[in-house]
Amino acid sequence: MAERGLEEALRALAAELEAASGLETEVDVEEEGARELTPLAAQVVQMAWEGLSNVVRHAQAQRCRLRLEGEGRTAVLMVEDDGVGFDPARARGEGQGLRNLRKRTEALGGSVRISSLPGKCTVVRIRIPR
Repeated sequence: MAERGLEEALRALAAELEAASGLETEVDVEEEGARELTPLAAQVVQMAWEGLSNVVRHAQAQRCRLRLEGEGRTAVLMVEDDGVGFDPARARGEGQGLRNLRKRTEALGGSVRISSLPGKCTVVRIRIPR
């Protein structure tokens, strides 16, 4: 899959989600980040799916943003929403979607960081070594 293919796959995924759920989804893909993740394109698309499907199921969001960019020696895939957020300190563990996302990311040597503000938003930041 060429880097344009990864970008197109992420845009198609967002369009499919938007059509099925009504969630307005913006996609921003940095060409260099996509190019360097070409060998991992299938995994990146699956990680994006996990992140976006969590927004649909839990966030009660009106809008979200899917972003892929290069950052030093890593690529960063971010899913941001304007939903209800949650207090990570009070969460009762992770659901299956976040567990799957962490497993996929860690299998590639990456990491996941979740930031959330109750009543405001959630940002899932997935760092993937390039």
